[in-house]
Amino acid sequence: MPDPVYPLPPDVRPPSLGTYNALGTMLLYNSRPDDTGRFFATQWLMILLPIVPLRRYYVREGKITQQGDGSTIEYRIYGTSRIRAIEVIRAYVYFWILLPSALIVPILVAMAHDHDPAGDDVMFVGMFVSVGLILLLLTLLFLHRTFWRPVRPAQRIGPPSPDEEE
Repeated sequence: MPDPVYPLPPDVRPPSLGTYNALGTMLLYNSRPDDTGRFFATQWLMILLPIVPLRRYYVREGKITQQGDGSTIEYRIYGTSRIRAIEVIRAYVYFWILLPSALIVPILVAMAHDHDPAGDDVMFVGMFVSVGLILLLLTLLFLHRTFWRPVRPAQRIGPPSPDEEE
C-alpha cells in the first residue's frame, strides 16, 4: 500500500538540517529510493543519538559538498508523510539498545573480571568482542540500508508543487 505524500504548504520553509557538536536535526533514511530516486526519510532531533522524530519527508538526495572535515548533502523535498511507528521503533532499538549494548556490555563483563588472575586476558577479550559487535552492527546497518529496507511507493495527495518535475 502506498504511503501518502502531502504537498508542503506554500508558507512552510524546508527544514533546517544539521548538527553541531552532536546537537541539531538530521534525516534518517526509512526506505530505499524508488524508480524516481526519491525515498522517505524522517527528520530527528539529535542530541548525540536520535531523540524525537519531528517529521517524515519524501525526498531526493542532491549535491554532496565537502567542507573541511565534514560534508553537506542537499535534499530536494517533494512533500511530507505521516511518521510510521515501526520506523521510529527501529531507530530507537538500534541507537538506544543495540549500539550502546554492543559498546558497554562487553566492557562491563571485562571489568567484572578485572580482579581475576586472568584479568588481562578477559579485558582484551572484552574489548575485542566489543569491537566485533560494533563492526557486526555496522555491517547489518549497511545491509539493511542497501538491501533489506523496503522500497515504499508514494501516492501524491493533493496537487504537486509547481516546480516539481514529474
